[in-house]
Amino acid sequence: MPTLSFHPSPSSLTARLERVTYSRPDCSAALRGFSLPQHLGNDVVRLALVAGIRRHVDLARLPELADLCAYSSAQNVFARARNARLIMSGEIPAQDMMGEDCLPYCIWHPEVATEDTYRALATQYPSMKYQVGRACAVGGYIDLYRELNLLPDTSIAEEARENGGVQGAREIYHLIMATPTRYKVMDDYTRKISSSPRAGAQLNADTAVIASMKSTRKHSADFPAHWRPFNISEDWGIAEKSVSPKPAALGSAEMELIDGPLPPDLPTMNKHLLILMAAYMGNVDRYARLRRPWPVKAELKCLLRGIYHSTFMATWLARNDSIVIAVGRHPSDIKALRRAIHARRVMNNDIAHITARNEAGQWIVPDNELPYWTWYPTMPQRQVMARLAQLRPTMAAACLRVCIAANYREDYEEIINLPGVVPDSAMQFEAGLHGWGDYYAEDILRRQEALGIKHLAADSNWEWKEMDPWREGNPSSVELLGELRDWHEAVSSGQDGGMYEGMGLETGRIELWMSCPPWVRDAARTSKYGFLADVSSAVFHEESKKPKLDDRT
Repeated sequence: MPTLSFHPSPSSLTARLERVTYSRPDCSAALRGFSLPQHLGNDVVRLALVAGIRRHVDLARLPELADLCAYSSAQNVFARARNARLIMSGEIPAQDMMGEDCLPYCIWHPEVATEDTYRALATQYPSMKYQVGRACAVGGYIDLYRELNLLPDTSIAEEARENGGVQGAREIYHLIMATPTRYKVMDDYTRKISSSPRAGAQLNADTAVIASMKSTRKHSADFPAHWRPFNISEDWGIAEKSVSPKPAALGSAEMELIDGPLPPDLPTMNKHLLILMAAYMGNVDRYARLRRPWPVKAELKCLLRGIYHSTFMATWLARNDSIVIAVGRHPSDIKALRRAIHARRVMNNDIAHITARNEAGQWIVPDNELPYWTWYPTMPQRQVMARLAQLRPTMAAACLRVCIAANYREDYEEIINLPGVVPDSAMQFEAGLHGWGDYYAEDILRRQEALGIKHLAADSNWEWKEMDPWREGNPSSVELLGELRDWHEAVSSGQDGGMYEGMGLETGRIELWMSCPPWVRDAARTSKYGFLADVSSAVFHEESKKPKLDDRT
């Protein structure tokens, strides 16, 4: 394997660290363990180097890598990768290489060291004994695990359970589960070891077990962080090619968790579907327990819907804005979640928040966080909209839409006659939905003509506003899946838009699947395509042992 034979000067390292352009050759060379990249200022290249170091001991031993690790504290990520690789290769790093910020978290992937190596590591670096304990769960080193005298940690238990085919790992799992109290010492989200761990911890599927490390993503200029739940290797699974293990089909025990109470200890699963459904249903208790520090795919869409349908989800998130920020991530999506919270308040006839000002006379809720859907799934009472429009004039259009939907004629007239209020296309659309007579449609047309407006204005982001929430807010499905998978695609219908801030979402397939009896599910699973396009068009005949399906589609 080619290596460089010289030590780069500090100025050479500085030049490399200042090169921020993504380089495909740099990534490939680093991932193959050939050399130190030239573009060390690029985040993707840096991830590739971390991954390469962890996989290739020759790269970890390069003198120029040692120079990079010593260059500044900003390069400690490479020192941790180097130290992890040396440990996995049977070498105990020297004291001057193992400062507090250079201690690696994951020392068991992509390779497990020998039991003697881990024993020597724990002796020389006692602060790493929990990492060693985790490695014991992967390697099945029951004797060393007993010697460590660790608190019963849930992450080690989940890792050992996942590795149950190995006798030693199985024993470690049973040892931990036999204790009356377990602790959360290792945190795979933050890669921290707690010095004062929480007692009474549960197995909550918050561990990056070995199986979860198999997924990789090919490097690219726009390589995304947070594309998978964990980053215990600090390289986000970057690789030369993408590997996406097929999402596991839920077993009977796991399926019971969708509509049943959560057990104290969750089974091995990535729990994406549980998170999404808890968010979708607005179940605060389940969502608070299950959610991860950053969102899984489709979580934003599900949480938006959950807020609209659950006062308690809305008020809980209002008190925990850090979660709103974590799930939204982008400013526009954070504002969408806040609009949903305020919408739920208005549906409850609470307009205090969005009409309040601070001591400087400024609105506490800015205009770009004011809600639009404020009448679904709960109608505000009469007079509330009229008062809101008077106190917060920028809400007048949304308030008029509510009045038309609820047939609050007096409130409508009070608002439409306020200074500066002009009918728009969404009001016209709403007027055509109901059997209230022609009053609203005719009044809007009359005012349009009086104002000389040829075409009523539509919001720049208008399409989702011209929907009927009572028809489109909670869509059902006739497509019966053959099996439920623990993945976000179960809540995606492929639609481009939806009524919740224009975000498409559909859980009808999940709800249909949960509603159908087992023999109907079996018929879908064993059908030609592995699912039924229209369950209502099939006739099912339950026999004593083997159900039969006559599919008339």
